[in-house]
Amino acid sequence: MTDMTSMIADFASRQEERHEKRKLKLDHLKAVTLAALRTAEIASVEITFDGYGDSGSIDDITCLSADASIADCPEVQVAAPDGGESETEPPRTIPLSDALEEIGCIALELHHPGWEINEGSAGALEIDVAAGTFILECRTRFIDYDEQVTKI
Repeated sequence: MTDMTSMIADFASRQEERHEKRKLKLDHLKAVTLAALRTAEIASVEITFDGYGDSGSIDDITCLSADASIADCPEVQVAAPDGGESETEPPRTIPLSDALEEIGCIALELHHPGWEINEGSAGALEIDVAAGTFILECRTRFIDYDEQVTKI
């Protein structure tokens, strides 16, 4: 017979370990993207998302220059958090746009799990490059009803 208590504890432990790895990956991606955005003189970035019906996506990534005009996302490579971890493995790079999308996905997974389920959620991740801040705004949708029973 399987010990359910130990199975649940093992599952919780694995989930916590996965959560910590995701946080480390997010921290790495934030650092390398901020550096690349500063070099390209991007002032802010807005990453919009929408999810419902058990699927979701990053809809748009908009970069703004210091004068608040829309700028192209710099076509540069950044260090991937899972590359070059040994002396024999060369560092891996990914496009900055992919890193920004991954930041959005990981932030949603960590802070709003299930954002894509049922009626879902929508919102944006705002990056202030100079301040180095990341603000996630998530609007969760739901169905509600008001039931009234009256004896007449």
